[in-house]
Amino acid sequence: MSDPYKLLKGTPDLHIHALPDLLERPLFELDIARQARDVGYRTILFKNHFTNADRIQVIRRMIDGIELFGNLTLNRSMGGINPQAVFAALGMGAKEVKMPTTYAARHLEVHGACAY
Repeated sequence: MSDPYKLLKGTPDLHIHALPDLLERPLFELDIARQARDVGYRTILFKNHFTNADRIQVIRRMIDGIELFGNLTLNRSMGGINPQAVFAALGMGAKEVKMPTTYAARHLEVHGACAY
């Protein structure tokens, strides 16, 4: 029988949303990291609209065999366009910095303000 996960071996996934989050998500980062490692992913970049990537350091210590990274999105919870938040996130290992999403002018125009 062939391996159904053969195509995933060595794959990076650079856009995963997971719990903990203010938005509903089906799985926690820890569970996704384990499952991704078990089917052969090489790396995962977890994204969050509201927090920093610092907790990924904890998950890295719990899971071997996969590279784990986080991001910083410059929404209001991170101080908006905030160079100090960027420097701190990069120092904590963030591999991506995104401009505002849920607090971008267009998002606010179309969807209104977030409850968080």
